[in-house]
Amino acid sequence: MIPPAGEIPVVRLPFQVRPQSGEGARLFITRLAHANCLPPAYLRKYLAESNFTVTNHAVTHLR
Repeated sequence: MIPPAGEIPVVRLPFQVRPQSGEGARLFITRLAHANCLPPAYLRKYLAESNFTVTNHAVTHLR
């Protein structure tokens, strides 16, 4: 069971991956989860339940 967002402190994942050109969010999250030994569904659910928002600054920074 995944604790509700906000109940546990958010920490940076140990392994970072860079988005690949033309890669969609679903594939990026899958690669990020695999790099950090997490099930992709776990990471997707965590992101969906959190107050995580992508800003234009964050998207520009990833490119």
